[in-house]
Amino acid sequence: MDAEQRLAAVETPVRRAVQGFLGSNDPDHEDMVQLALIGANRYLKDTGSFNGDLGSGFTRLAVSIARNRCRDLLRRRKNLGEVELEPVQEILATPCPTILDEIEHDEQLDLLARSFKDLSQNCQRLLEAGYLKRPSLKELIARLGFKSPQAYYYNRNRCLERLKSILSRRVA
Repeated sequence: MDAEQRLAAVETPVRRAVQGFLGSNDPDHEDMVQLALIGANRYLKDTGSFNGDLGSGFTRLAVSIARNRCRDLLRRRKNLGEVELEPVQEILATPCPTILDEIEHDEQLDLLARSFKDLSQNCQRLLEAGYLKRPSLKELIARLGFKSPQAYYYNRNRCLERLKSILSRRVA
């Protein structure tokens, strides 16, 4: 009996066990069934064998896994509780930026521009070419005079570290 046949044979008892715990209308019902079947299959795969009757013994194992998964789920639900979305609906993020978001964005751009000006000319040229103009890597290496992609990446990372250091000093 291959894995697919074994799982098909225990699916009905596992579904009944999950339904007994959660009911058939629970949104996590199908997930619990699948998790139990995966867990039982993984047990067989990891151990390479099963001590006992592969028919009824494996069914008991799969049902036990299903029950344990359901218990864990119910325990998590009990500990976490449920949050109604209606009272917090206005707090949830909207896709439209607020005026405060725009002000913060402008301040960040200004800080980045001032910090960028403190970089060496070579770093400014390298970062502008790599991030603003976005040519292919071959064009970029040729334009900047590097002999290999590794040289470009190395220098780019050094320039980014310098920029990060300048930004950190300005923010602190």
